[in-house]
Amino acid sequence: MIKISLEQAEEHDPSKAVGHALDRFIGTWSAEQEAEVLKAIEIFEQVNDSFWQREKAAALGSAEAG
Repeated sequence: MIKISLEQAEEHDPSKAVGHALDRFIGTWSAEQEAEVLKAIEIFEQVNDSFWQREKAAALGSAEAG
């Protein structure tokens, strides 16, 4: 880690921190590609309530036993 003075930190412009040096390795997505990825990962945003009910019941059972 590089230590800098408070004055230098206040002068630091975060918009220049990243730059474009890695752009050729990262690339961009089209709106269609973004929509496709978001639809594909939609399932991961859902909570399986039955799983959490089992976990809660198991935790309560072990708490009562202890």
